[in-house]
Amino acid sequence: MTFKIYSVYDNKTGIYARPFFARSDAEAQRAFQYNGNTDPFMKSNSVDYDLVYLGEFDDQTAIIIPAKNSLVSLSALVAAEKE
Repeated sequence: MTFKIYSVYDNKTGIYARPFFARSDAEAQRAFQYNGNTDPFMKSNSVDYDLVYLGEFDDQTAIIIPAKNSLVSLSALVAAEKE
């Protein structure tokens, strides 16, 4: 099975968080949004955080195909919830 690799990028520090795996962008976004809403620090600093797609990992071959694409900012998700 192929898993997608994601990380949360902190724009203030310029550091990526430990990568995590998900089956789709939607699943990763849901996890990012949940964590951002349940962590008071992240929620109050939501403009600082972006969800980034890093590539794919195949668990049959252990091959990693790198990529780098910013998907969504936490501030956009928090703002959308308020509407």
